[in-house]
Amino acid sequence: MAEHQTPEEMGAELKARLEREMNEYETEVLMLEARIRDNPSSADQLQGRLDAARKNLERTKGALANPKMQEGGMAGGKRTPHMYVGGGAVVDNLPNPGLKALAKSPKGKQAVRKMGFDV
Repeated sequence: MAEHQTPEEMGAELKARLEREMNEYETEVLMLEARIRDNPSSADQLQGRLDAARKNLERTKGALANPKMQEGGMAGGKRTPHMYVGGGAVVDNLPNPGLKALAKSPKGKQAVRKMGFDV
């Protein structure tokens, strides 16, 4: 079974991947701008790629500036932290009484584990 990463490790890995993507998009934007500047007749062909690269660059910068994965949904207008932000496993936090009852038997525990809960 794979090793579980801490939230800090997952966050660092995600941040590194986003930074690599951002650098790639910045490079692509600069390269396309230079090609258009050097050969204006190809501007029509390259403009779509340039627009897409700029959009991806802005999206990646936004993801680095505001990591939304750590936020849960809106409940009554308030932001709640995601259930895995604090780290650890979901043991007694089964969402409903039916799953809690199911987790009491050995076969039930196995079924609950297959659903993604750590019991």
